[in-house]
Amino acid sequence: MDTKKVLLKHYDCDKREEVQDGEVSTYHLAKSVTLENFAEFFEDWVNSGGKGFADGRKVGKMLASVHPHLQKLAVDFALGLLAGICSNQWRDARNAYALELAKTAITQLIAEQNFYVSDWWPPHPLDKSLSQED
Repeated sequence: MDTKKVLLKHYDCDKREEVQDGEVSTYHLAKSVTLENFAEFFEDWVNSGGKGFADGRKVGKMLASVHPHLQKLAVDFALGLLAGICSNQWRDARNAYALELAKTAITQLIAEQNFYVSDWWPPHPLDKSLSQED
């Protein structure tokens, strides 16, 4: 399997079969996706088969062999994802635990001064808050 290409496919309800629509390079896809596209893609992806911790851990293990700076960016992105999710004010039984877990993790990292927010490399040592505006 070529991990550098995504096979595009859809399900034809009339024929009751999966139809292949072509393929796209992961590089070209990554260069073309906006944050809004990525959020929609991620929502669809986690909703396709209930992706959770186990799949996240598998992806993390796959990323363990990429360049160290890219690993840093992946962790920064994951922490930013947690920070964004825990800012959600709408809660019900399906997301209450996840929001509290995200908030606890981010708050604890900040309290222990093991966390800084920076989109620059190297990060500025005084940048230790979630006060950045979007």
